[in-house]
Amino acid sequence: MEATLKNTQKQILIAVGTASTIVGIIGLFLPVIPGVPFLLLAEFCFGWAATL
Repeated sequence: MEATLKNTQKQILIAVGTASTIVGIIGLFLPVIPGVPFLLLAEFCFGWAATL
């Protein structure tokens, strides 16, 4: 049960990190969307997923 929960959390964190990376990269080129906060969120998500 615990392994399944950790696996699900890891998959969610990787999905959020990937989406944040995409939005962050788009935000670097579009002046309307701030890119840096999304890239920091992606770094946090990937770092946390690596510890699970």
